[in-house]
Amino acid sequence: MIEVLGKLQGSGQAEILFHGRPVEICRKPRLRRLNLKVSPPGNIRVSTNLTLQLSQILKFLTRSESWILEKLKLFSETNETFLPKQFKPGELFLLRGNLYPLELVLTRSGQFDFALGKKHFWVGVPESIPQGEGFRRLVAKNFLPWFREQAIAAIKGSVGRWSQAMGLEAKSIGFRSQSTRWGSCSGAGHLSFNWKLWAAPPHCLDYVVVHELAHLKFLHHQPRFWHLVDQHFPEHRTARRWLKDHQNDFYFLDEIKQSLNDKKSDC
Repeated sequence: MIEVLGKLQGSGQAEILFHGRPVEICRKPRLRRLNLKVSPPGNIRVSTNLTLQLSQILKFLTRSESWILEKLKLFSETNETFLPKQFKPGELFLLRGNLYPLELVLTRSGQFDFALGKKHFWVGVPESIPQGEGFRRLVAKNFLPWFREQAIAAIKGSVGRWSQAMGLEAKSIGFRSQSTRWGSCSGAGHLSFNWKLWAAPPHCLDYVVVHELAHLKFLHHQPRFWHLVDQHFPEHRTARRWLKDHQNDFYFLDEIKQSLNDKKSDC
């Protein structure tokens, strides 16, 4: 059921409810098409341009109703994947494709330390830090830069190895935190990678690197492109399947990032 209520105070926009849940409408001047995003724990956002009529937005939501309900059902299920990380002992973290229980260790170093062992994810906490209110935010604030640093080093290493093997070299390499893309290649030869890939198994990271390097030669997904990928990375189908099947497992990184942002993000 989709309902339209009165205008939201201060926005001038109509309030839309989808099965009782508010729908956030984000208007951008240069957006050419409607975009729909459903994210945990059950947020619904429609992005559109400044002029699209409310009736068109409602039709779009109606056409997408089954898909939205499927996503909401997934997020409503009891699933540790979508629970905010508290950085407590025993909590599981997806790193390099495996789930590692967190172990807290008090240190005298005066700074947070992170290390990935064979069976545990170790977090060194300065003895001077009280483990009360604000502790989770403080650990998270130090965790993300460490994770991103590990990811960038791993991706750069992979790019170096596969560039040499494939005889292809990018003009530049960038890193982003995208919600739906693992990598991209521009027509000018610039590659961009999602640093969240460090949570995936190493062979999945390698696949994305090979995929984007192949785009330096073929900027499309036609048979010639896939032949080149298959030539250098024949297990690419397994890697693609893992990334698709586990796409929601990366949510904890988005949640941590969002929790550190006190201001409500714009659309």
